[in-house]
Parts: sequence; C-alpha cells; structure tokens
Amino acid sequence: MNFCLKMGVSLIASALLLIGCNQMPASGGGAGVAILDLAAVAKATGQDEIIRQEAEAARVELGAQLQTLAANLEKANKCRA
Repeated sequence: MNFCLKMGVSLIASALLLIGCNQMPASGGGAGVAILDLAAVAKATGQDEIIRQEAEAARVELGAQLQTLAANLEKANKCRA
C-alpha cells in the first residue's frame, strides 16, 4: 500500500473509533448511528483521484488481457479448421 492510502485508511479507522468510544447510552435503549460519506472522505484525503487512476489502469490492463485471449482463441480456432 502506498503512503496516501495507508493514511486515508488510518484516518477513517481513527474517526470510527473516536465516534464510538465516547458514546453515552441513548435514551430509550436505542443505539446511536453514525453515517459517513466515504466519497467525501476519499475526496478530502485525495484518495478519489488515486482510486480513479488505479481503476482506469486496471481497466486498460484487463482490456489488453482480453484482446490477447481473443487473439489466442482465434488462432486456436484457425488451427482446428
């Protein structure tokens, strides 16, 4: 993992721990709920752009693998004929 990704995960984990540690019991016996917008967290930490770049790189790589497999399949079919 690169440093930025580790830092982002650490920040999210720390936030979750801090939110949960100082909770007073809710009246009526219900539990409090914390809602985190992970897209906003990713954007605030700069991880959204890194994730987008890595997803695009993976898409390109998988596309190349698919083209290679298609070419190999085409060759195999020509050898059978």
